[in-house]
This record gives sequence, C-alpha cells and structure tokens, in this order.
Amino acid sequence: MHALISDRNKQYLVKENCFIKVDFINVAANSIINIDDVIFYNNGDSVIFGSPFLKDVVVKLEVINHFKLDKKITLKFRRRKHHMKRIGNRQKMTTLKVIFIGNK
Repeated sequence: MHALISDRNKQYLVKENCFIKVDFINVAANSIINIDDVIFYNNGDSVIFGSPFLKDVVVKLEVINHFKLDKKITLKFRRRKHHMKRIGNRQKMTTLKVIFIGNK
C-alpha cells in the first residue's frame, strides 16, 4: 500500500512501516497522529486519486523522536563596506513511523 500525503504544504510518499522525517511537530514522543489530507492511495489492486483530497482514507503515524539537523551557516557580505555577518541555524525535525494506511 502506498499513499501520498500532504503535511503543511509538503508532500510525502509513504508506505506502511516506513520512517519519514518532517518539520518539527509539537507533539510528545510515542503519540499517534492522524493525517486526513491524502492525495493518492494505492491498495494493491486499485488506485484512487482525490480532488484535492480523499475523504475516507486516513494515515496513522507514530511520533518516534525529535532532533536537530547539523548547523547551516548563512553569510551576508557587502563588498567594499567592511561588513560580513554569519548566521547559523539548526532546523528542528521530527521522525514519524507509518502505522496504518486505509479507510477510516
């Protein structure tokens, strides 16, 4: 089974028992969340497309952990002005495990 889900304007192609990394979700670890915004669903013998979303298909995800990516450095530089500024950012991410894909 495959499904294409939409989470905060990003799309992810998921299968059961697979792990995905998404932007930070403020939910405790080991909790279960449901995503109703399913765009595409393939259950093995039929393929269903939504316009834009399917109404009767849900994807259940388990929050595994939260982590930060490596620091990325951004450099702002203005030539001949003696101006250089370094900015660093560590993006927060969440690991999710797909538990169930199917009808509500």
